[in-house]
Amino acid sequence: MRKKVFCRVLAMFWACLLTLTTFAQSRVITGTVSDEKGSILPGALVTVKDTKVFAVADMNGKFSITVPDGSKSLVVTFIGMQAFEVVIDKKTTLAISLKSGTSSL
Repeated sequence: MRKKVFCRVLAMFWACLLTLTTFAQSRVITGTVSDEKGSILPGALVTVKDTKVFAVADMNGKFSITVPDGSKSLVVTFIGMQAFEVVIDKKTTLAISLKSGTSSL
């Protein structure tokens, strides 16, 4: 009888521990991407630096990305614009403005 109670308590402990660690492993960051004039940039690519985690801005320039715990920054790119790296710290909402890319032939 004591063994069954111990096993149940131990199982509940592990279930709680796994649930807590699952919640602590990521967070969601939302935001908008525009150019330096304020025009939205639908299709902008938002990537968690040094990972394969990414999101694409919707038709309104809005994005939502799940960021793994320990991630430090996002890299935002769009065709014809300079890539931009933003440090995320503890932020949950971002307004990102990309500058026009310049290139010479």
